[in-house]
Amino acid sequence: MLYKAKEPKFLWIVLLLLSLLYAMYQDDRLRILFFILAAVFVLALFISYTLQIEEDWLVLSCYLFGVKLFQRKVHVESIKQILLIQNERQTIVLVQTSNSIRLKLQRFKPVTYINEIQQYAERHALPLKEQSFLKQGK
Repeated sequence: MLYKAKEPKFLWIVLLLLSLLYAMYQDDRLRILFFILAAVFVLALFISYTLQIEEDWLVLSCYLFGVKLFQRKVHVESIKQILLIQNERQTIVLVQTSNSIRLKLQRFKPVTYINEIQQYAERHALPLKEQSFLKQGK
């Protein structure tokens, strides 16, 4: 199944506004630098991700305006462990590989990708750790 996520907008908008604010108070040479940064932040607003969970592969792709920027394919044999981190707002999945690549999977829709990752780990006998940062009742 194909899961999709978009880059969160709030951080990039704040950085865009700060760079434009700094650009107003700089001389011409530095002003150009801040306008270039502002353009990068505008582009970052349109980044999206897709996650495909295949039989033996996890495929994470990054897109800008529908053009693929990069793709990471992780084979089941190169996965060292899968870590599920739960906090109050969301669950983050970290896939750690043997060649030091770590995939951070979050904000994908529909959220059933977490269940499918757990089934993927069980099906291939991968180490699956769960860590919770939820507040316990007193």
